Amino acid sequence: MLSIEGRNIKISQGDTFNVCFQVFGYEFKDTDIVVFTVKKGEYTNEPLIQKTYENIQDNRINVVVSADEMDDLETGDYVYDLVCKSDDVILTLNYPSKLKIVGVVHDDM
Repeated sequence: MLSIEGRNIKISQGDTFNVCFQVFGYEFKDTDIVVFTVKKGEYTNEPLIQKTYENIQDNRINVVVSADEMDDLETGDYVYDLVCKSDDVILTLNYPSKLKIVGVVHDDM
């Protein structure tokens, strides 16, 4: 199960993360790279999940993290953000937002 309130996301542990982010106020260029990062906290150094996306179409980034990767995150609170990088631009696309992993009762299938 996945629920979104504003920029905060809550997802069941071990579920596939599949969220499409739409960006307003910036037009992506061919050279832009968008990085989705999950960390335990804003001020921790080690990313727990990091995904890179290129060739952004229609100002939408479809972020997909496999169920196996999501299962590696223990239940609890994390933060995520998206950043755009290119030759001349580094642009944070959202302030660090909450990602909550919620435990489940069922076993893996």
